[in-house]
Parts: sequence; structure tokens; C-alpha cells
Amino acid sequence: MEHWRLTHPSLGQLEVCVGQPAELRRVDPGFPLLKKDDAQSGAVAGSEGFVELEAQDGGAKVEVGELPAPRPAEHPATARDEGEEESPDAPARGRAAEKWQAFLEYEAPPVVVLQQGIPVYRERSLSQRKIRLAPAGRDPKLVADGEFSETLDPGVSAAPAMLKLDTAFFDRHLIQVGVKTKDSFIFFDPPAGTPAAERAAKMEASPVRRWLYPLLGGLGKSGWAIFAFLVMPLLGKLIAALLAPIIEFLKRLMPDIDWPEIPWPQIRLPNIPWPDINWPTIPWPQINLPSLPELPDWLVWLLNHPKFWLPIVVGIVVGIIAVRNARRSQKEKLHWQRQKMATALNALYEKRKMQ
Repeated sequence: MEHWRLTHPSLGQLEVCVGQPAELRRVDPGFPLLKKDDAQSGAVAGSEGFVELEAQDGGAKVEVGELPAPRPAEHPATARDEGEEESPDAPARGRAAEKWQAFLEYEAPPVVVLQQGIPVYRERSLSQRKIRLAPAGRDPKLVADGEFSETLDPGVSAAPAMLKLDTAFFDRHLIQVGVKTKDSFIFFDPPAGTPAAERAAKMEASPVRRWLYPLLGGLGKSGWAIFAFLVMPLLGKLIAALLAPIIEFLKRLMPDIDWPEIPWPQIRLPNIPWPDINWPTIPWPQINLPSLPELPDWLVWLLNHPKFWLPIVVGIVVGIIAVRNARRSQKEKLHWQRQKMATALNALYEKRKMQ
């Protein structure tokens, strides 16, 4: 289970947990168990085939679901025939097939967000999301036990406190978690041993990657626009070219039908005599602007086809904003450290002064 933590000076302790339902129940006892195989090792089968889980504090038992049926023992493959030889590419093909099967069967794990130890958001599967938080001075809103949060929140971007989850491609894992308030934007420190920690270490080691990774992330976020403006027209032309012979063949099979002409009525609308108004002419000044040089042909072509470059520009802008937010986060964390150090020094000074 990935456990992201941040102690915010105004919002309190913030936690983001990603893992299996049984693991998330350790930090959120009200998280629902979705699958049969999520039952804990200490579960006891009930009379009706359900699994009863005892709460850690000695509370009531919770029925989860049926016990998974035992799988039959797998036997090793039989020996091959004497005349059959194994292909040298068979191991590589097997590994590629296993990876492809694992990719198709992958399901994003659930996620829980806690503020001051109270679960404020639950989701069935990890995704890129903006989550509303309780602002400073207000108590967090508790999510009911056994229920998930509403994923649709139209006004979350304008909320005074917001948590942002950034995920990798296909929501494989978290890469960044940030919290935004009216006057600050802070990124969480990724847990050790996670893909996000490896990504952060590579960005710290190379200034090129520090810019490249956010820019690639911005291009990935605008990938739907690139696909819609570039790939979809090409696919449409390719499908039309492939279906053209079939359509022509079907046209030949269709009989020629002489449809009757319908005598539509002719409606004569009255002519309205609109008045003619002689508006005064305004003597606009004539400004002789200098003639601009002729643009190259490639630039004229790009200006006439904005759908090719507009998604890329949007992705670059998103990447630049991500780099700016990272710098803001570093400055804010440094400011927090200085405040903590000043508070500790003042406390030490007062203690020695009392002595």
C-alpha cells in the first residue's frame, strides 16, 4: 500500500492511501471490501458461506462475501514428443504474451483520502482527480461507512482547498500529489520505494528531466485532442478508402427506383417595405502601416491548420504550469522549514531564559 503524508500548517494532516481494500481498511475501517479474495487471513467462514471479519476494536462482525473456491493443483507440462523441437523464440513470446495479458487484466487499485484522520474521499479505482478539502477552521466532512464518494464535483477547481492526484498513463500508479489553497501550492513527498519516488529522484539528478517530465505529462494530458484532431481524420480517410469498393459493389446490387415527384406547394410571402435610413459617414483616419515581410510557406500552412499545433501548444503550457507549481512547492516547503526552525529556536531561548 502506498501511503502519502503531508502535514499542512492550516489544513492539518493529509493522507492519500492507494492499495487493496483489505489494506485500506487498516487506515479507514469503513472502506467497503469489494472482492472475495480481499478477505483477511484471520477471517472465519459463516454458516451461509460468507466471511465474517472481526473489527480490530472488538466491534461487530462484517459479512464480506463467499469464500473463494480452492483452485485445482497445477501439474507441470508433459514431455514433448521426440520429433517436436521447441522454438528458440518461444520463451520471449511467452513473456510478451504474459505481459500483454497482465496489461489487459490490470485494474487500478482503490484510493482513500484522509484529512486529520477522517476519510473525506473514497474511489473504487485510482484516477486523475481533483478532490475538495475542508478549508482552515472547518471540520472535514466524513464519508459514510461502506460508501464511495461522488466523483462529479463541478466546483472543485474553485474550492478554497483542493487535493490534486496526478497518475501515470492508464492510471497505473500515482506520480504526484499536490494540495492547493488560495495562497499556496504544495506537493507531497513520494513514499520511498514507489515509482513516484524513482521519478522524483531522476528529476532531481538531471535538470533536463526536471523540465522534460512535466512537458511530456502536459502533452499526455492533451493526448485526447491530438488523437481527435490528427488521428481521427486519418482513420476516417483510411476506413473510407477500405470501404469504398464494398460500397460501390452494394450500389450495383441496389435496384434503380423511380421515386414519384411530390408537388410541394409554393408559398408567396409578402414583401415588407423596409425604410431606407441614410446613416452618416464617419471619416475614419487612414493609417499607413508598414508592409510586413512575406511569411514562409510552411508557416502559412501551419496558421491555416491550427488543429495540428494547437494541442501541442496546450500540452506545453500545461507542462510549464507544472514546472512553475513545482518551484512554488519548493519555496513553500523551505518557508515552512524556516518557520519550524524559528519556532524551535524561540522555544529553546524561552526555556533557557526561564532557567
